Amino acid sequence: MNQENWKEATPGGEEQQTSVPESIESATPDNISEHRSEQEGAFANMPLPTRAERKRHAQVDKKAAEAEKTLKVATDEPSLSDSTHGTKTSPSSLLGLSKKTWILIVALVVVVIAALIVLFTVILPGGGGALAARVNGDKITERQLEASIEKLRLQNPQIFAPGSGTSEDKIRASILDELINETLVMQAASDHDVEITDEQINVQITALEQRYGSKNQFNEVLKEQGFTLDSLKLQLKYSLTAQAIASKLVPESSVTDKEARAYYTEHKEDYSIQAGKRVSQILFPLNQEKQAAAVLKQLKGGADFAEMAKKYSTDTATAAKGGDMGWPTGQPYVQAFQTAVDKLEKGELSGLVKSSNGYHIILCTNVRKTSQEAFAQVKSSVKATLLNIKRNEAAQNLVADLRKKASITIYDKVVKDFEARTSSQGAAASSSE
Repeated sequence: MNQENWKEATPGGEEQQTSVPESIESATPDNISEHRSEQEGAFANMPLPTRAERKRHAQVDKKAAEAEKTLKVATDEPSLSDSTHGTKTSPSSLLGLSKKTWILIVALVVVVIAALIVLFTVILPGGGGALAARVNGDKITERQLEASIEKLRLQNPQIFAPGSGTSEDKIRASILDELINETLVMQAASDHDVEITDEQINVQITALEQRYGSKNQFNEVLKEQGFTLDSLKLQLKYSLTAQAIASKLVPESSVTDKEARAYYTEHKEDYSIQAGKRVSQILFPLNQEKQAAAVLKQLKGGADFAEMAKKYSTDTATAAKGGDMGWPTGQPYVQAFQTAVDKLEKGELSGLVKSSNGYHIILCTNVRKTSQEAFAQVKSSVKATLLNIKRNEAAQNLVADLRKKASITIYDKVVKDFEARTSSQGAAASSSE
């Protein structure tokens, strides 16, 4: 399970909005638990079956009964009418076979057909119905697994690059492990009285469309990230379910003021304001140096910087805000830009600054020194951090407990082979110590 989904649930509704991720680094193998317990002996510890499980079991029993009935009908020798003489002749007599031999042949055919069905729906990878795993009777298909891998490839191609240090087998095993955890969480939703409605999901979709400005832009982002609208809705349903369960496991009241103050004291550096300069810019393409120089001349003559930024800047992220770039986040600007900013004092305007991005005109709007934020100022933020930590721990414990009780079968051959190699390597390492 992607644990970041639990972290989004914060007190007072902060950071509640689920979004299409810019990247899914949290889905990389190093962040996904690789502890898979042996499931074959877990039936003794299984809880009483839920209504959904009883329904699945009933369906299995029904199919078995139908198969038994089919076999019985098939072994009752059919007869062929002889239209000439008005008599009936059995297939076994036509072939010179005894009834017992005929029954054995029919039974063998039924077994072979059943085996082929299993082969094409479970064992063979890549097919639409092929299974990668089964979790308490629920299926995870090869198609789901491949789609998740492709999303990660689109969002974090560097993970798949040669020399990344991570094999594709390990990535595949880790993603399947995550899908198993997600399935377990969704199965646990009813036990925690959690049910996410279509309306809740649609609210999130609308918020995302507004965030990206238009439906077309939103759909473009979905495509870039490897999502379809349907797959995004499924991901949102899981995220909202995870958040809701986390909220029930660890309510907001579980974080006390005393705990928050202790955490603040231990992590004061996280709540300090770093020295920096707030700047605004107007950006011009490299082929518009003359235009940039003309605008600079107007600014020196008293023109309003914010209005000129809205009119001329090609930096769409800041132009609408009058060129304001906000306080620095800790990541340096491109070198030429940073060098120019370092020389400016509050209220000063730069000359033309050339970088790989184009020509910049920079205005320093504010300067601040390093200072410590008081606990009272950041109390709600500290509590939110602590709440997320507690919920994350509770989520991990829940998943671990669910896995101990679950019946999990892996069918994907690549993952099975990878886990077998990993297990043998671990055993060899232990024996050599």
